Amino acid sequence: MPALTPSRLTWLLIAATSAAAAQPTGVLHDLELHIEPAQRRLTVTDRVHLQQGGELELGLAAGLEVSSALAGGRRLALSGTAPQQRVRVDGSGPVVLELRYGGTLPSLAEWAGGAFVDTDGVYLPAGSGWLPRAGGEWISYRLRVTVPSEYRAVATGELLEESEARGAFSASFRGTHPGEGPSVFAGHYAMREQTSGGVRVRAYFDPPLIDLAPAYLDAASRYISRYTELIGAYPFADFHVIAAPVPVGLGFPNLTYVSRRVLPAPYMRGRSLAHEVLHNWWGNGVYVDYARGNWSEGLTTYLADHGLAGRDDPAAARRLRLGWLRDFNALPNARDVPVVAFRSKSHDASQVIGYNKVAFVFHMLRAEIGRDAFESALQWFWRQYRFRLAGWPELADAFARTSGLDLEWFFRQWLERPGAPRLRLGSVARLEGNDGDHALHLSLSQQAPPYRLRVPLDVATPSGTERHVVEMRDVTWSGSIALSARAEGVVVDPDHDVFRYLAPGEAPPILRDVTLSSDSACVIATRDEAAAAAARALAERLMDTAASCSDEPPALDPDTPLLLVGTRGEVARVSPRFGLGPVPARLAGRGSAAVWTERAGDRIALIVSAGNAEGLAALAGPLPHYGGQSYLAFDGGTALVKGTWERGENEMARRLP
Repeated sequence: MPALTPSRLTWLLIAATSAAAAQPTGVLHDLELHIEPAQRRLTVTDRVHLQQGGELELGLAAGLEVSSALAGGRRLALSGTAPQQRVRVDGSGPVVLELRYGGTLPSLAEWAGGAFVDTDGVYLPAGSGWLPRAGGEWISYRLRVTVPSEYRAVATGELLEESEARGAFSASFRGTHPGEGPSVFAGHYAMREQTSGGVRVRAYFDPPLIDLAPAYLDAASRYISRYTELIGAYPFADFHVIAAPVPVGLGFPNLTYVSRRVLPAPYMRGRSLAHEVLHNWWGNGVYVDYARGNWSEGLTTYLADHGLAGRDDPAAARRLRLGWLRDFNALPNARDVPVVAFRSKSHDASQVIGYNKVAFVFHMLRAEIGRDAFESALQWFWRQYRFRLAGWPELADAFARTSGLDLEWFFRQWLERPGAPRLRLGSVARLEGNDGDHALHLSLSQQAPPYRLRVPLDVATPSGTERHVVEMRDVTWSGSIALSARAEGVVVDPDHDVFRYLAPGEAPPILRDVTLSSDSACVIATRDEAAAAAARALAERLMDTAASCSDEPPALDPDTPLLLVGTRGEVARVSPRFGLGPVPARLAGRGSAAVWTERAGDRIALIVSAGNAEGLAALAGPLPHYGGQSYLAFDGGTALVKGTWERGENEMARRLP
C-alpha cells in the first residue's frame, strides 16, 4: 500500500466505516402467491420471520389490502386503511408474523411503470408494493407462485421446482442473499433452456418469438463465461431472458425483462444483453451505496458495451468513445453535475454523466494503472463486497490496493469535479540535430484549475506513426519528444482516450445538441391539424426538458437552438426564416421522413420533415434513441440511413511542411 496522505486517509476511513456497516441482514419472507390474470387479482400469504416485535407499517400498492394478521396463532388488530395499514407485534424475541392480503392491480392498459396484472402478462417488480416491507428493507425469501396452467411464472431467485396439476402451474424460488426482495413475471410463455458452466439459462418468450431463443441462450451463456473469467464466479444458479408486453429493457437479479418488440433486433442480444448479464456482478451482486453515488452503470457500460465493441474491432470502441464525447459536448453547462451526484437515469442528461462519463473514467483508470492491476482490482472488489453494499470509496480502495499507487487525486478529480478539460494544441516545430537525431517540440494548454492528464500523441514519420504519451499536470505543457525519424505531423488524442471537450471541427452537430438544451425553441410547421398534433407529441418525446412549441415562427436570438418539426412543404417554406437550407442531398427523397441537424451561424437546428401525420407519429418511438446522430432517413419507424456529418478542420492535428 502507498503512503497515506490526510485526504487519502479520509477516503479510506469512509470506505472502512461503510464496509463495516454494509453487510445487510435480511428479514425472511415465506410467500404463497396466487395470481388470477383474468380477474387481475392477487392473493398472498406472507410469513415474515421477525427478530423482534414492534409496530410495523404494511405499505402495499393501491388495490391491495391486508385481511388478517397472526402471530403465535393469535389474531392481531390492524389499524389504518389500505394501502397504509399497521400492525402491532408484541415480543422482544423472534416471532413469525403471518399476513394474508390480496386485491386487484392495474391492467396493462392502465400501466404507469409499476406492477400490472393482465391476461397478456403479469409484472410484479420488487418495490412496487405487491410485497409489504414488513420488518426491514433487506429481504431474503422463499416463494411459491401459482398461476392458471396456460401461463408460466418466473421470479428472481433460484428456481427450485415446477409442477402442473389440476389446471394450475406452480413454481418455487428462493433468494438466500438479503436484497430487494422477489420480482415476479408471468405470461403465455414458451420456454427453452440450456445449461452452461453449471448455470441454467432460460428464455421465456411468446410462442411466435420462440425461434429466437437459441441465439439468446448461446449469447447469454457466452457473456456469463466471459465475465466469470474476468471478475469471478457468476453469483446465481439461473439466468432468464423474459419477453415483456410493455416497452422496457430492465435488469433484475438473475434475469432481464425485455420488450417483445425489440427482441428480434440484433443489438438486443449483443451489447444490451451483455450489459444486463454483467449487472449480476455490478448492482445485483455488489449492491450500490446510492447515498454516495452510482458507480455500477458506468462500470457495466465500460466492461460490457465498450468491452464488447472493442473486443474484435478497436475502431468500434474508438467510435463509441467519440460518441460519448459528442454527447457530453452537447450537454449544457447548467445540466452538468459531478459524477458522485449521479444516482439513476431519469433523462438523457443523467445518462451522459452516469453511464458515459463514468465509463470513460474507468477507461482512463485502466490506462493509468495498467490492465493487470485494473482486472485484479475488479476481482478483489468482487470477493470483498459480494452481496454487500459498496460505494465509490470502496471501489477506489480496490484499485489503489492492486496498483500500489496513490489514486486519491484521480478519483477526486474525475468524481467530484463537473466539466472536463479543454485541450488546445499550441506551437509545433520539427527539430533535427547535426548528428541525425530527430525530435518534435510542441506545446499543449488547458484551462485552470488544471487536470492531471495522460495525453496520447500520434506523430507521423516516413517510417510510420509513433505513439507517445505526455504527462500533463499544469495549465501548459511544453517539451520535446525524441523520434526515430523525421516528423511529418502530429495528432493529439487521436483515439479519444481522454475525457475532454472536443475542439471545433471534432464535434459536428448531433440531435442532442438541441434535445438536451433547456433553452431550445420549438416550431411546428404544418397546416394539417393531425400532423400538428403528431409533431407536438414528437417534440415532447424528443426534448429532455419540457418543450414549448409555437405554430408561428418567433423572433429568436441568433444562438438559440431550434427544433423545427412538420410536414415537408411547410418545413421547406419556414426554414429560410431561420437561415436553414433544404433537405440534405443524402436524405432527399428517402423514405417517409428526414431528420437532420444544421448550423446556421451561431445556431444549431434540428429539423424533422415528414410527408404526413403518420410519418411524424411513426418517429415517436425510435427517434429519441438516435440522439448521437447528425442525420437520418426513416421509412415509418425504420431507419434507412443514419450518420454523423463529416468533421471540419481538426484543431488537434497539425501537418508539418
